[in-house]
Amino acid sequence: MNPNKHKGMIYSSNLCTEIMQNMSPMEIRKSEIVDENGDKIVVEEFLTGIETSILAFVDNDTIVPMVSSKDHKKVFEGETGLNTGGMGTFSPSEIYTEKLAKEVQEKILDKTLEGFKKDNLNYKGILFVGLMITEDGPKILEYNVRFGDPETQSVLFRLDTDLNKIISEILNNNLKNIEINYSKEEAIEEAKRCIQCHCDECMKSCVYLREYKKHPGLLAREIYNNTQIIMGDHQMNKPMNSCSLCGQCTVTCPNGFDMSQVCKSARENMVSTDKMPLAPHEFALMDMLFSNSEAFLCRPQPGYETCRYVFFPGCQAGAIAPDVVTKAYEDLCRRTEGGVALMLGCCGAISEWAGRYEMTEKVNEQLKQELAKLGDPMIIAGCPSCMKQLKESLGAKVTGIWEILKEIGLPGQAKGLEIPVAIHDACGARGDTQTQDTIRELLADMGCTVVNTEYSRDLSPCCGYGGLTAYANKEMADKMTEKCLERSDSPYITYCMACRDRFVREGRESRHILELLYGINAANMPDISEKRYNRLELKEKLLKNIWNEELMMEKKDYTVAYTEDAISMMDERMILKSDVERVLSDYRENQEAIFDEETKELVTRSRLGNVTFWVRFVETEEGYLVRRAYSHRMNIMKRVGQ
Repeated sequence: MNPNKHKGMIYSSNLCTEIMQNMSPMEIRKSEIVDENGDKIVVEEFLTGIETSILAFVDNDTIVPMVSSKDHKKVFEGETGLNTGGMGTFSPSEIYTEKLAKEVQEKILDKTLEGFKKDNLNYKGILFVGLMITEDGPKILEYNVRFGDPETQSVLFRLDTDLNKIISEILNNNLKNIEINYSKEEAIEEAKRCIQCHCDECMKSCVYLREYKKHPGLLAREIYNNTQIIMGDHQMNKPMNSCSLCGQCTVTCPNGFDMSQVCKSARENMVSTDKMPLAPHEFALMDMLFSNSEAFLCRPQPGYETCRYVFFPGCQAGAIAPDVVTKAYEDLCRRTEGGVALMLGCCGAISEWAGRYEMTEKVNEQLKQELAKLGDPMIIAGCPSCMKQLKESLGAKVTGIWEILKEIGLPGQAKGLEIPVAIHDACGARGDTQTQDTIRELLADMGCTVVNTEYSRDLSPCCGYGGLTAYANKEMADKMTEKCLERSDSPYITYCMACRDRFVREGRESRHILELLYGINAANMPDISEKRYNRLELKEKLLKNIWNEELMMEKKDYTVAYTEDAISMMDERMILKSDVERVLSDYRENQEAIFDEETKELVTRSRLGNVTFWVRFVETEEGYLVRRAYSHRMNIMKRVGQ
């Protein structure tokens, strides 16, 4: 027998010997290795060699093989795991020579067509032939009257001739009169993506690959296995969510292997099959929804109904440096013609990174509607990731604020640092030489001396925010930040606000280029609650000062204060002050709490969405002092009666 022909089963190379040595005649009769009548042992020849797949077009008179292909059968590196039926495929097969092709045509394909005719089988279509190339030549493993999976993916990728035309000729029994061509160039490009890579160049610069101690090809295979074969092995969820999707590997890899696309596609697949837990990205996604609802603002410049431009600073700029956003917008309104509208919100990169394409589509629709109200103006982006996302998802006209300022001149208050600085190029500008050059030109115009660093421009590593790594794997994100900062001891100039924020949190002096251009040092490190408050306050101030609109903010008749330990704990665990205050609001209504005799603290809880929040606090004359807060996804049920 050959149990290995069944996917996921372990085979034995000396099965007959094992049967005779370990089983009695009675045990053999009762086992599954005999036929239905129980009187014959069925033993199949065990073939060793290299498997190769041949697909062929067939009509009544002609059988034409397609180019060869080969799939990766087993799960683990070195072909050591269980059979899966296919871990990927490439074409052509490395062993399928012209000599072998001729032998297969004469001894297998032509003989098969003769058999069809002999048995009066009027077959027209696709024939799949699974071959084992042994020392004695090609042997047939299986026939299928269909396209093979996954071999079809690499074979049809190379097909130059119109498939519809081929099918039409097959149906008309005219296959012999059509010339079928395949692209060699496509095969070369596909071969470059082969998972057998060992040059280590990407692992030298990528924290993600180095931490998992695996070449991108091997990691890609395991992630593919997670999504396509096992369909949701939680062991691989963290690796696929830990990639920053920055694309650095496409530059460092000699063959351009794109690990970010592997991980992004895997996330999308897991989400679409409902296998991806929401937890790793939930906070970031809720923050995006907040940016595009409570904190969202879209207005034309006063005096205009439609505008030539709209300034889109990005959600992180408003959260981290709201005064910079205000100064930049006022400057653009004053020095550009045709009107500049303002749109405060999120571009949708958050849901794009999370693989939640349905959420991204909703963001796209919202932004398109708002842009239409403004007359579909040119977008002036304050963030390279926003610029990239808006171009790709909306097909909008987008430029960077750095390009506008290069054209109209520096603001009057622009001033560089007096000491040498290092530039950290944003992931969103990878491949964008114009943006990279303009940033350097603006710094030179401000009198900055720039220190050249290793891994800059397209080779620049991710700060740890991109791809939502900071939410899914904080330890990995911290190491990414450290990798960025080890390149120089000089202050870092960034043009992504998230990069600037992560560098400052690591204790390194860092400025966003807009801070230098507008003479503002937003040197604070806002916690996650302050980031939300900053966006709301920015919206409130702009509405009041520019559009003369009052935004009614809710006022409480009590105060909620926090200890430093509580603030640190909440920031670490991504618990917002608004979450805590909703829990305390519920407590004020129901007066349900546990009193801790030892600490003299009250402990209360509420379930908000998918999460139960617990708050430890004491009551004060003014309201409450929060000492600790934590959360989990367990639902607490009260027992009624008994």
